[in-house]
Amino acid sequence: MPTIYILHGWAPNTDGEKWRSFLGFLEGAGFKVKFLSMPGFEVQLTKAWTLQDFVNWLKGEIEAEEKAILLGHSFGGQIAIRFASQYPDKIKKLVLIANSGMRDKVLHKRLKRIFFYVLSKLGKPIAKSERIRKAYYTLIGAEDYLAATGPLRETMGNVLKDEIRKDLPKIICPTLVIWGRSDKVTPPKHGRFVAENIKNAELKIVSGARHSPQFTHAKEVAVLVTQFLR
Repeated sequence: MPTIYILHGWAPNTDGEKWRSFLGFLEGAGFKVKFLSMPGFEVQLTKAWTLQDFVNWLKGEIEAEEKAILLGHSFGGQIAIRFASQYPDKIKKLVLIANSGMRDKVLHKRLKRIFFYVLSKLGKPIAKSERIRKAYYTLIGAEDYLAATGPLRETMGNVLKDEIRKDLPKIICPTLVIWGRSDKVTPPKHGRFVAENIKNAELKIVSGARHSPQFTHAKEVAVLVTQFLR
């Protein structure tokens, strides 16, 4: 049976301990699981990376596998989508949990227009302040960007700008899309879009769950995954 490679999201989802219960269910079902700690988290980056850099890194991690199973959450799902679109022959099945990579462009433009209109009335010194910049990133839902420092912050900026919508039709492997019904970080409509634009995909909504259903509803999500992989 192919190995399930786990790709985590941004903090606070990078800690393998948080995944223990969910991964335990998968291992108990007979699957071999490998949790990948991405560069920039346990090991700091020396320069900013792009989404493609993470894809290249992932290719090296699974090079030995004839066909792997990828499971990505949030940012990890964004990497998995780009990888599966570029290397379809390397992926047996794909599991996406509340993947990132799809900004709400209409809402983002509206918020940006309103925000900078207000700034124009306040004056340039205020507009350039760190407090105002933080307020803007909080407004557009990029709080993780604020928590990052150094190369990781620039890396996150690169990734936030990289959309994966164009990659979806290129994915040919069976794909399971899992989303929390109450997800405020990546709304469920994004999950529907992903499932509708990958040829061989199915969507499962987890009631009562938010952005990390594999933590809060570990057994339920594990059952969905194991049924899909059988």
